[in-house]
Amino acid sequence: MKPDYAVIVTTPQEVSVIDAERAINMARKLNIPLIGVVENMSGFVCPHCSAVVDIFGSGGGEKLAAEYDVKFLGSIPIDIDARILSDKGKPIILEKPNSEVSKTFKSIAGLISEKIENQFQLNSEGISTN
Repeated sequence: MKPDYAVIVTTPQEVSVIDAERAINMARKLNIPLIGVVENMSGFVCPHCSAVVDIFGSGGGEKLAAEYDVKFLGSIPIDIDARILSDKGKPIILEKPNSEVSKTFKSIAGLISEKIENQFQLNSEGISTN
C-alpha cells in the first residue's frame, strides 16, 4: 500500500507561510512524504487592463520551498473566471482548459503525479530508488 503524501498549500502572505511551515514540520515529524509547495492566490490579473496586482504579496511559497528543500510546484493566480465557474460547480480546467490558471493546475498535477510515480519505482531488489 502506498503511503499518504503531503502537498503544502500557502498564500504569499507571511502568516500563511508560517502556517505552511508548521505543516511541513508536522509532515516530517509524522514521516509523511512531502511532494511540494503550491502558492495559491498568487497575483491577480485585471480582466480589463491585464495588469498584475500582487494583492497578497508574492514569492512566499517559493521561498518556503527553498528554505525547507522541498519542490516548488507552482503559483496559482487569482482568476475571476475560476471563481465564477466554481460557484456554478464547473471546474475551470474543464470549461476553459487553455486559460493560464488551467495550465497552472495541469502543470502542478503533472508534477505531483511524476513525484508519486518516481517515489515508487523499484530497483531489481525491490527497494525504492527514491
